[in-house]
Amino acid sequence: MLFILSPSKTLDFTSPYSLPDNGDPALIQATRKLVNQLKKMKPAELEQLMKISPRLAWENADRYANWHFPFDSAAARPAFAAYKGEVFEGLRGWELDKHGMEYANRHVRILSGLYGVLKPGNNILPYRLEMGTALSGKNFTNLYGYWTGEITKKLDQAFKELKTRVLVNLASVEYSKAVNFKALKVKVVTPQFKEFRNGEFKFITFSAKRARGLMTRFAIENRLTSVEELKLFDLENYQYMEQHSDEHNWLFVK
Repeated sequence: MLFILSPSKTLDFTSPYSLPDNGDPALIQATRKLVNQLKKMKPAELEQLMKISPRLAWENADRYANWHFPFDSAAARPAFAAYKGEVFEGLRGWELDKHGMEYANRHVRILSGLYGVLKPGNNILPYRLEMGTALSGKNFTNLYGYWTGEITKKLDQAFKELKTRVLVNLASVEYSKAVNFKALKVKVVTPQFKEFRNGEFKFITFSAKRARGLMTRFAIENRLTSVEELKLFDLENYQYMEQHSDEHNWLFVK
């Protein structure tokens, strides 16, 4: 099975880590074209495009101005060591050993507005570009139009290498839309995470994001090979609720 995750806006390029890198992103040439376009934009234009503060606009204008490939090894780091949002706090991929990273690089992909699709060990530079950003250019009207075909091809390649056709969708709706599931012809399982409060199941955004990372960590640590094994996921008191699940949507509650 293959897991897909969303990236995180929160980045960490200062903390020490010991992960081996797994080379450059597979779609780096397509990334370079986007960066060349973003380099031409002024901070005020980035502020409007990305709907961010003036401070973040200046920060990202500087990032793109100084972005170059091949990457400076001192400036880049593996994706699992760079992302630090709720999903990745649950996953804690920066703590994995060599064997854990080998499994992750085979079974996990991170979708990205700038890099398209990443293996956990692929090197990246700091950036901000969400998949839903209304960036347009030559032959594309948004990032979905720019990336969907390439992302889907790379995922299909991963499925062929794994000799499996099961995708575990732990990405957000925004990023899931960048995958052509119909073209992949795979079984898609989408875990959903809720909490039982005041007699009902409630979706808590922070907890659900963290649980996506926890489930990925569970699969990596236990070297899972079958999607049915995910039903045993029990970190932080989550339990699979069979009576509230169907073939494609699995509910886990704590």
